[in-house]
Amino acid sequence: MTKPGKRKLVALKEVKPETREQALDRLYAAHATALRRFIAARVVGNLDVEDLLQDVYARLARMDDLPERLPPGRRSTLGFLLTVANRLVIDRERHRGVRRQHDEHVRLLQDADAGKAPSPESIALARDDLTTVASALEEMKPEWRRAFVLNRFSHMSYRDVAKTMDVSTKTVEKYIGKALMHLRQALLDD
Repeated sequence: MTKPGKRKLVALKEVKPETREQALDRLYAAHATALRRFIAARVVGNLDVEDLLQDVYARLARMDDLPERLPPGRRSTLGFLLTVANRLVIDRERHRGVRRQHDEHVRLLQDADAGKAPSPESIALARDDLTTVASALEEMKPEWRRAFVLNRFSHMSYRDVAKTMDVSTKTVEKYIGKALMHLRQALLDD
């Protein structure tokens, strides 16, 4: 018994932080259906939906700091998951576009190696791609274009491009990365 006026101290149980595996289990139980519907509205085919759903959780599983990165509240957490899913859908569509272009170029090369003249359609597609790339190069910022051209067409290393442009190697990496993203987007939009 405690004396009147004195308070009894109560020991609080220590709350252990949630592990990544526990966070994944909780997220899947709470949001898998909503994520599945969100992905299904953006892709064709049930296999793609299940693959992308698995990719979302695989990406989350690779986040060492997942419990800390999750925003508080159920709606905010769902928004976080939908953002991850949306980025994966976009990445997959970009990859498919690049893959289609690659397959077309491989077919052109195989036709050329086989001694066959490329079809008029193939020639038109290649000209369109070349025109798109030329336009994209003209549209991009001059420093991006210069770094890209020196690296890709003059075969200069990033270090040599940096010396030529009087910037850091890191800046050259950024310029070339921006140039490549600009070119990729131009080809995907075409």
